[in-house]
Amino acid sequence: MRAFSDIVRNSPKISEAAAKRELNEAFAAWEQAANLIFMESNDPRSANIVIGAQDIPEGKAFANLSYYGPRPIVPVSKSLGSSSLPSALAGSDAAGGESTAVRIDQAYICLNPKEAWKIGFDGNLDVYDLRYTFTHEIGHAIGLDHPFGESALMASRYDERVRTLQPSDIAAARRLYGPPLAGR
Repeated sequence: MRAFSDIVRNSPKISEAAAKRELNEAFAAWEQAANLIFMESNDPRSANIVIGAQDIPEGKAFANLSYYGPRPIVPVSKSLGSSSLPSALAGSDAAGGESTAVRIDQAYICLNPKEAWKIGFDGNLDVYDLRYTFTHEIGHAIGLDHPFGESALMASRYDERVRTLQPSDIAAARRLYGPPLAGR
């Protein structure tokens, strides 16, 4: 994995700051959807989600996860440092108790630095929107898979019909983490 800034090196119209704003919006979407809190960390080694550019570019983007067995999910942090980035997960079951789901130890979200990226939809399906891509890959990092059908942001193919989380995306996240807590 290479530095986050490398993600947009082939996208001259997108600054690193703009890419980070899109990333933060993607994290915020998941926080609004379910009982998840993402916190920044200065140490990517302690982060549960690390985001950067692929060292060996292939495809557009991917998330790679490592798991521990059943154990409580605890608050963790994200890192937006110069060599890596974010992390995630605080959750509870829908009854408000502590979750004992399989805990994701660490996830790596890697975007291809040789690809051009964009912000917003313009009908060009060869260039992916950063927020859509970050939101989709964070979904994998928190434990979601591709659903059946194509009407969700977590669908298996990139399209420009939806840029925000859809009811099925939200329902899947809430099954794992419960609804967002009131007052946050």
